[in-house]
Amino acid sequence: IYSGTLTAFLAIPSFERPVDSLIDLLHATRYDFVPGFLVGSSNEFLFKEAKTGIFRKVWEARHPTRSFSPTIDHAMDMVLKDKQVFVNARLGSVIRSMVRGRENYHLGRQTMYPQSYGVACKSGAPYKKVFERWSQAWWTQDQVNTVVKMTTAEHDTLKGPEPISLNHLQGAFLILGMGYLSAILVFLAHVILRSWCNTGD
Repeated sequence: IYSGTLTAFLAIPSFERPVDSLIDLLHATRYDFVPGFLVGSSNEFLFKEAKTGIFRKVWEARHPTRSFSPTIDHAMDMVLKDKQVFVNARLGSVIRSMVRGRENYHLGRQTMYPQSYGVACKSGAPYKKVFERWSQAWWTQDQVNTVVKMTTAEHDTLKGPEPISLNHLQGAFLILGMGYLSAILVFLAHVILRSWCNTGD
């Protein structure tokens, strides 16, 4: 089973080059791919208001109907159904792709702009510090991954066996390395004992 699974995994055909950046997205528009935006989002505003540069070129490559989605869930569905590349905040895309099956999506490696979390509160609001403490605890306790694992647990039971990856092969390489190490130690012990026995005669 092990060798058959390994052979099957290594025989998987290579995929087309993924879209990892906005420049890749522009190149993909030649093959009928369109950028996807969430209607009314800050990303739509950012691209729409750009006067020059890559953001403007991506905005000009949009399709009047295919590029716009009313919800993030609709946009993630359109990525699978249509030739759409959804431009969205990374965390939202990661969580939704994990719920829908991470293997069905490719998340671009290059980020468009630095993004983090912010909450608008009245200046000097007493609840701001409480919220910051709560959000800090939430992230340090890894609650996001816990929620994602709970959400995806039912989907994982429906999946078949996964192909072997390098993570699965770590144990085999560890045993192989230990075998080489013990062989070297035995060889060195043999050489030392043989030379010691020959000098004793």
